[in-house]
Amino acid sequence: MNVFVCCSAYKDIKKEYLDDCEQVLNELLKDNDLVFGACETGLMGLAYNIAKKNGRKVTGICPGIYKGAFKKIKCDKEIVSSDMMDSTRQILARSDAIVILPGGFGTAYEIFIAIQTKICKEHSKPIIIYNSRGFYNNLIGFTEDIYKEEFATSDYKNNYLVANTKEEVLKLLSNGVYNREKNILIDKYDRTKRNYKGIKIAIVISGLLTYINFISIAVLQMTCSTPECESNMEFWDNVLIIVKAFSKFVLLYLIIFLIAFIVHIFMIAYYKNKLKKYN
Repeated sequence: MNVFVCCSAYKDIKKEYLDDCEQVLNELLKDNDLVFGACETGLMGLAYNIAKKNGRKVTGICPGIYKGAFKKIKCDKEIVSSDMMDSTRQILARSDAIVILPGGFGTAYEIFIAIQTKICKEHSKPIIIYNSRGFYNNLIGFTEDIYKEEFATSDYKNNYLVANTKEEVLKLLSNGVYNREKNILIDKYDRTKRNYKGIKIAIVISGLLTYINFISIAVLQMTCSTPECESNMEFWDNVLIIVKAFSKFVLLYLIIFLIAFIVHIFMIAYYKNKLKKYN
């Protein structure tokens, strides 16, 4: 899993924050790959060094103004974005989960972008804010004021999680990923069922049109064999050709819908079976 570690790159971070976050990162980056803002200093540098030590893949993404950092670090993927907004967009797109450690203005910017884009349903990735040594107490208090003064619904709290210990970070991350995978599967299952119903309607309509066309062809052939039709044989032949062509067209669609129908039956069974492990 690709985890975006959102944090400070400031070089003079207090030792107590470095020590505390090091414990979290040691556990977090044992089995997960790192996505980060491509810097060798501060908590970013700490995350990079731990990921490398554990043999994990590292994706570094930063705006052009900071691209010199790639001369000091070696990432598996090095991406230079056009600006900060593009950098954040690419980081979120390439991550499966977001873990936020203490940071400054850039971190605060990324926190609110991650939460707001989740509110807008642009992604469903778990967002875990690690409140190291109470660092985010004031920020959490600020969000509580937003809800209290009714500038936003308190339902928005469901879009992010706050952890106060490294154990909580790992537990919330695991639960968040689990729930996200479950919700994605449920969404795919529901969408497949809706498509399945639409295909059934299309099959019925195509079947009826095919039946009507075959009846029309039979009636036209009978009509063209009568003496009354001989005087205008060319006209009726042309009508018959058009109806036969349309019949083939409708029959082709019927076959396509039947194939899609069979495929969707298998897809529904597949998603249903996958969802069993979440029950």
